[in-house]
Amino acid sequence: MATYAIHFSPTGTTRFCLRTICLDLDERFSEISLNPSVARRKAYSFLPGDLVVIGFPVYGGRLPSLPESLTTYLQGNGANACCLVTYGNRAYEDALLELSDLCTASGFTVIAGGAFIGQHTFSPQIATNRPDIQDIRALLSFSAAIREKQKNGSSTVPLLPGNRPYREWNPMPVAPQPNENCIECGACAEACPVDAISREAHYIATDPIRCLDCYACVKACPTEGRSIIAPPFQKKIADLTAMLQGVRREPEWFL
Repeated sequence: MATYAIHFSPTGTTRFCLRTICLDLDERFSEISLNPSVARRKAYSFLPGDLVVIGFPVYGGRLPSLPESLTTYLQGNGANACCLVTYGNRAYEDALLELSDLCTASGFTVIAGGAFIGQHTFSPQIATNRPDIQDIRALLSFSAAIREKQKNGSSTVPLLPGNRPYREWNPMPVAPQPNENCIECGACAEACPVDAISREAHYIATDPIRCLDCYACVKACPTEGRSIIAPPFQKKIADLTAMLQGVRREPEWFL
């Protein structure tokens, strides 16, 4: 039996959570990035005895809208899957159920699901410095529960929260843009998981339709040279910060 950590993790939080779990389950685990900008265009096929821990961040209560579906390049063949989503302390809504459905459609047997918290992408005042030590303990408790379920030979499908049809999500058509601090170093384009930043235009032009607003480019910039300055967006973040600052959501998992 082999163990895999498979993730889409533009800013590293989801990857951190999956690695924490998989290192506890099997220190020889293999890691696969689903970031479209990473060379991973081949199909991956798994065996019935394998354990795949797969994770995504939550954007607006849904999975991020990527150019391809998991069903395009992941072939589960009955391998066990543990689904994990990370979110910025507001709500994960239909995302965990959506991920489970995608895994099932890709041929996996979903045996566990979990939702964990990370510092909010747009506001460091929300879920500041999470995952923290308490979250790490929760991740290890989740991995222990997965290990016990596998030891017992159980493959029951967990009942996951969420609704079908999934909630509609209409993101604001804005994207991080360079400001006066931009030195045109290209770090933003390297970090962008969906190639939304034009290299030919000196990293100035960002495609707002392709952009996921994951903020990977903002966090990768060494000079604080990128931001979203649209007033409606800034008001939305200010309102969200006022509502959630000081609120602590706790991880949840389902077997």
